[in-house]
Amino acid sequence: MRLELKEKEVDEKLSDKEFLKVLEIALSWGFLGIHRIYVKKIFSGILYILFVVVAFMPCLIFKIEAKKMVFFIFYVLFFVYVFYVKDLIYIVTGRFKDKEGKVIKEKCSCSKLLYDENVSHLDFNVLLRLSRIKLSRRAYKRDNAGYLGLYLFYAGHFKKGMFYIILDMLGYLSISTCISFSLNYILIVVFLVCFYLPVFLFVSFDRHLIKKKMFKDKDGKIVCVKGTNKYNFY
Repeated sequence: MRLELKEKEVDEKLSDKEFLKVLEIALSWGFLGIHRIYVKKIFSGILYILFVVVAFMPCLIFKIEAKKMVFFIFYVLFFVYVFYVKDLIYIVTGRFKDKEGKVIKEKCSCSKLLYDENVSHLDFNVLLRLSRIKLSRRAYKRDNAGYLGLYLFYAGHFKKGMFYIILDMLGYLSISTCISFSLNYILIVVFLVCFYLPVFLFVSFDRHLIKKKMFKDKDGKIVCVKGTNKYNFY
């Protein structure tokens, strides 16, 4: 009887919003706060959009050249970026809540493999999606989830994940400062090599381990269970 009551209490604290859908919306349109609007946090979602609009407002209203406002645009967007990354980390670690304060968590797969003490309960497809690095000249086609180390947070490797995020943010600030003050383009190349190349190599190696089903979570268990194929995660 007590066990049934505890299970009921746990269910009441979980949101009816699907983890995978919230994750995909956040990865695709989260910079505009669409994931917050989806979980009915309308006000905070609109704030995301307003800050993005504010970044470009001087150019639109006062018709100031974008080149003269680069510094302002970069740093307003960086402010949004910090909160966006924080939301992503909360989502992948199962701490993101909807408007009613209910947690949006991933449903554990019922695969028989999970009874093996060497197999992780984490979803193999989700891990692949979070480790993806897609390079493109067009910003809207890029997929930088891997650069943020989100797959590491998902697997419980928080320290290494934070290291990736710090490198990513330092790279963003360094390159945006160079562009804002029209500094030598050689510096931009140096910052790209210093901040982004190491992360790219580390993520590429980890992604190789994931595909070979050799990547382990924080408890040393191998991630190999394909819990879902519903979304195009890779």
